[in-house]
Amino acid sequence: MNTDNPLVSIVIPTKNRPALLKKTIESVLVQTFQEWEIIIVYNSSDENTEKQITNFIKDEPRIKFFNVPESKTGGISEYLNFGILRSSGKYIARLDDDDIWCTRDKLRKQVDFFDSNKDHVITGGGVIMVDPDGNELYRYFKNENDEKIRKKALLACPMEHTTVMFRKEIALKAGCYGKYRVAEDWDFFLRLGQYGKFYNFQEYFTHYMQGEHNLSLRDQGEVARTEMGIILKHRKTYPLYLYGLSIHFVQYLYSFFPEFVKDKLQFFLRYIKRNYL
Repeated sequence: MNTDNPLVSIVIPTKNRPALLKKTIESVLVQTFQEWEIIIVYNSSDENTEKQITNFIKDEPRIKFFNVPESKTGGISEYLNFGILRSSGKYIARLDDDDIWCTRDKLRKQVDFFDSNKDHVITGGGVIMVDPDGNELYRYFKNENDEKIRKKALLACPMEHTTVMFRKEIALKAGCYGKYRVAEDWDFFLRLGQYGKFYNFQEYFTHYMQGEHNLSLRDQGEVARTEMGIILKHRKTYPLYLYGLSIHFVQYLYSFFPEFVKDKLQFFLRYIKRNYL
């Protein structure tokens, strides 16, 4: 095991959720591929939470912990870029503090794929959506190969963020994450795709917690406006931008529905979007 020059750097932003973060880290510790480092980017003055995290990671030198100022944009882009710039790995993997990798070979499969496919810049996998109690809600895969992913890249985000691994060198060339409060991953992935190919494993990599804490669920109007801007930005690189705009304009109109209607429909609509786009 090489702890001084890890091949994979795992960037995890977090804030005041040590119990969830502990489970997230544990899903990394059991990976069959062990040449990694974890970069935790934290942005709170809660001393109790910081103490819990520090105690948990004190015996694992591969875990690095940074307390940084709160983001100016309100999203996680600044934290992700901070982690990337301080990483040592050739590859960057993403994980959120409320999600866990459900496949022990996740990192190994992605590293092996990159080693054999030099023209690919990012890989992802399938997701099992769970509620805060860990009960499965539904599961889905994204489109698998580069051709299919590009064809629908402006209809919905082509990769699931907490499953991805990408080449650090290409991320730096692409300018890392943009200054978005939401949908920062979609814009970033589309820019990565200008340097090489996409691939999504048709295997489940992550248990993704779906709850009201998700920013993309709390403000559908902002999400739709941001995503329409991303579609317009990349309309000359990927096809079907008018179709993509239409879908997200409908999403924008949906944001004006009464809350009791949205409460009943939002998880179903997310299921449809993720499974069929």
